[in-house]
Order: sequence, then structure tokens, then C-alpha cells
Amino acid sequence: MWSIDFIEGLDEVAQVPKGSIAILSKIHHVMIDGSSGVGLMSILFDKNKEEKEKKPSSPKPFEPEPLPDEISLLIKSSYSFFKNPFKVPKLIGETAFSFLKVKMNNQLRVKRTSFKSSYSTPKTIFNECVSPKRTWGTAILAFDRINKLRKIIDVSVNDLILAICAGAIRRYLEEKEKLPVQPLVANVPISIRTKGEEQKMNNQISNMFIKIGTHIKNPLDRLDFIQEQTSLGKSKHKAVGAKTLSKMADAMPFGLANLAASLYSKYNIKEFHRPPFNVTITNVPGPQNPLYLKGHKVVGIFGLAPVLDGFGLIIAAFSYNGLVSITTTSDAKTMPDADKFSRYIRESANELEALILTKEKQKTVEKVKKIKSSVFFTAFKKYLIADKNLREQIIGLYDFHLNLGESEINYQLAVLKETVSVKKKKTAKPSVKIIIDDNYLINLHKKNLLLEEAIIQERLFFTGTKKNIDKFSQILSEFLEKN
Repeated sequence: MWSIDFIEGLDEVAQVPKGSIAILSKIHHVMIDGSSGVGLMSILFDKNKEEKEKKPSSPKPFEPEPLPDEISLLIKSSYSFFKNPFKVPKLIGETAFSFLKVKMNNQLRVKRTSFKSSYSTPKTIFNECVSPKRTWGTAILAFDRINKLRKIIDVSVNDLILAICAGAIRRYLEEKEKLPVQPLVANVPISIRTKGEEQKMNNQISNMFIKIGTHIKNPLDRLDFIQEQTSLGKSKHKAVGAKTLSKMADAMPFGLANLAASLYSKYNIKEFHRPPFNVTITNVPGPQNPLYLKGHKVVGIFGLAPVLDGFGLIIAAFSYNGLVSITTTSDAKTMPDADKFSRYIRESANELEALILTKEKQKTVEKVKKIKSSVFFTAFKKYLIADKNLREQIIGLYDFHLNLGESEINYQLAVLKETVSVKKKKTAKPSVKIIIDDNYLINLHKKNLLLEEAIIQERLFFTGTKKNIDKFSQILSEFLEKN
């Protein structure tokens, strides 16, 4: 069910410190999933460098029963299946009701929109028979980068990971002239653990099938498509019920399922139907603080996952201590150049990041361009600098709150004894606060609008003490008349 190997001789690997070792742990998926695997780390590793004194336990004698053959497994699992004859009819009823709800919701959705997807899962080079030899590669990204992008465009970390992987997959298939017209479908495992089940050592995952937009060239448009698909997938999954789907899988006798899987590979049945999905992409959030083993820091944690006939590519993202490792497991026939694919993942992340930051910068520039009244502040500042007596009358901080239509901005006018400055910032406790639309302020400056008229028509508001407002409005009025 599990094994742990220590691997030495890593001094030639440039990315790790000298003297490092790797620990390769293999655990049957029936025992753990991503969430319980993270919980297992808290047992195996320490949270600080100080070594904990642990009493070695005496090994208990272990005499395992002989491995059962396929017939024995089938008989045993079938017995468990028929012990509870009402389990399956009940589950069928629950599932039928859930699917009926989904179908009704879909019909309502179709009535509200003319768009209806006609895509089916395409066959790709990732859905062929796999060879015995495995290939593995990893790309390491800073979590802060991904989190920053998440905040800018308001998407989930999971959607960003899917978009980054989709970009690499598109490029890889395009380079090999194997990119299908239809978008690839990813199997995205999701946890169905409820509160209080985080530390249970078992497998509690279900799956969503998400179209990852590999038919879309523009990375930003692809990300929008993925976000829409994950939202749709979550709503369908919620309607059917993740627990219900999991129970249906558990209801299948293991021996029968094992026999079916063997026959599936033996007779190459995958050739007679379209694959349900093309690639598995899983994202597991791990601990964000360093872990230690006997006082030695754990440098990185990387995922390995099983591949099988028809499903020859799995990508596992794992976040640990400020880094996200996106690791690829495939086989020598499906993806002999996994290192190249890992490079494509890094470059896909860089491309998406550059486009998001450029788009955000353009938004900022557009907002700046919309501020028509900037000439007013330049002229008013020059007017006050030229006259020391005027400055001394209104020494203080003044906050101009400008309404730009879709957005707002604050200018701070700082009038000091020796100088005057204007900055784009909000003033916490201004001597006077001036609230006005950007258009009205530029019209005041151009004499298309009188100050008294703006106040009467409530196009301009002053807040502050009467004394401060009177002094400032008097000097502002004189400036508008003279300039």
C-alpha cells in the first residue's frame, strides 16, 4: 500500500543545495487524496528547525495474508455488494433526481441564451496506450506572482493554474501538429471533504470535467473561457451532488471494477469510444511555512501521479512555502520530452502574467487620460507659488475629490509657507474638502461655469469649518477671475 525510498547523489542538480537527498513516497490512492496527504505531512515533518526527541517504536511483527487472486476479489466484493441490496436503488433514485434538476436548469438556461456548446471531447496523443517507462518534469513558480494576478483580474488560483497549463498544452500540441479544433477537456479533481474530515486518512475526491480553451489563441480570452467553464462545472456538480457521485463509485464491487479495467486495457476498448477527458490537472494547496525533517529544511515538494492506457498525461500543482510546483507525469511514448513541456509551462505563465499586467497598466493610463482638470491644478499651484501673502492666508492641506464618472480620484493640494505641492492622494484630515466632477472643474477653469453658479446648482461642495471654507473659496474665486 505504500513505500518510501531515499535517493542520494543529487549534488549535480543545480537547483538544490549540496548534500540534499530526495524522499520518494508512493502511497496507494485508496489511502489518501491531496488533502489527507497534506495532513500526513504534519505527522512526518516538523514545523521548526529544532529536532524533536522521539522514542523509536519497536516494530510489530507483520504477517500479511497472501494476495487474493482475481476470482477471490470478485467473490468477496460481490458479497459486500449484495449485503446491502437497497443501497444501489436508493443511490439511483438520488442521482436520477439530481440529474433531473440539472436538466431542468439547463433547459431554462438554453431559453435565456442562444449559445449552446456542440463540442465533444477530442481524441489526442494523450489518449493512446502508455508504455512502461515514465517521464516526469516540473516547473516552479512563485506563489506571490500567481496571487497578485488573481487579485488583479479577480479569478481563482485554480483557474489561473488551468489557464497556464492550457497554454502549455496548446503550444505542445501545435508544435507537433496534433492540436484538435475542439477544446481539450481536463479532469479536475475536487475535494468533497466536509468540515472535520480534513485529517481522515482516506480518499474523498470527486471530479469535474472542464473544457480548457485550447482552441483559443489569446491567453486572456482563454482564461475568460476557463473561468466560465469552471463556474458552470461547479454549478452542475453542486446540483448533482459530489457525495452522490462518490457513493455511486463506491457502490461498484471492487473485483468487478478491477476486472473491467483489465479487460479495457487488454482489448484496447478505448479505440471504440471518445475519451471522457484528455488530461488530469489537479491543484493541491500545501503548507505555506517551511517544514523540517530531523532539523533539515524541506526545499521542495513535487507531485507524482499514475497514468494508464487512454489517460497518458497528468499535471499536479502543489503549493509549498511560497512556491508552486507544476509537475507533469507521462510516459516515454506519450511525452518523451517532459522537460520541454515544463519549459512551456513556465513560458505560458510568463506570457499570461505580461498580458495581465499590460492590461492593468492600460486601464491605469486610461483613467489618467480621463482627468481633464489636471491643467487647473498646474495653474492654481503656479498662482499660489507666485504670491506669498496668499499662501499665508490658506496654509494647510486641501483635498479635491474628483468624480470621473466610472471612477474617482483624490488630489491633495498642500499649501505651505514656502512652497505648494499637488499629489494624487487622499488627505485624511484636510482643512477643506472640495467635491466636484472633473468636467465641472475644467469648465470652471475655462470660465464656462461660474463658481457661485456651481455652488448654487450643487455642482460643487465644500466641507470644513466656515472660516477655512470662506478663506479658500475667496482665493479660489480670485484665481478663476484672473486666469
